[in-house]
Amino acid sequence: MRLGKKASDTKIFVEAFCSTIEDALLNQEKVVLTGFGSFKIIKYKPSQTTTVRGDKTIIDKGVAVHFHAGPKLKKIINHKE
Repeated sequence: MRLGKKASDTKIFVEAFCSTIEDALLNQEKVVLTGFGSFKIIKYKPSQTTTVRGDKTIIDKGVAVHFHAGPKLKKIINHKE
């Protein structure tokens, strides 16, 4: 979809939009884009796993960004009317 905006204006908007989401996630806030989905930070504990060779390895604790698709996005992706 074309909105008739200059690429430079679009770039400024997208950078500001992404920066706002980044700031919220860094503050441990959940970000909800109605119909599209939500982002949140999840923390995971260290764990032990076994590689395909049978070696045991430790996965350090950490954080990750989790995205959950909203109903409108799921509908589009699944081509449902």
